[in-house]
Amino acid sequence: MAIKDHPENSPEGRETKRRNQAADPSLAEAQRLADEANRKGYIGVEADPTPDDHYTLAGVTAGKPTPETDRGQFTKVREYQETELAEKTEGVAGRSDS
Repeated sequence: MAIKDHPENSPEGRETKRRNQAADPSLAEAQRLADEANRKGYIGVEADPTPDDHYTLAGVTAGKPTPETDRGQFTKVREYQETELAEKTEGVAGRSDS
């Protein structure tokens, strides 16, 4: 999904990108890989470890826990966010509190 007002999406930005990729074919490959990873949702850090199937109609009607419906799952997710997720995001940002 492209951000509509991003300069790369303007006609001039698209033309600049096309020229740069033509001048260096490795840019086109890098862009293709980044676009594919973005499209598949591989970039980023998962904030909720609850399995996706718990949010489906089958999961909800089967009573599978989600943080919104189950206090235990809420606590588990909150603990994850305050420990593991905090460590992951500090690593991504290249910083730490220590």
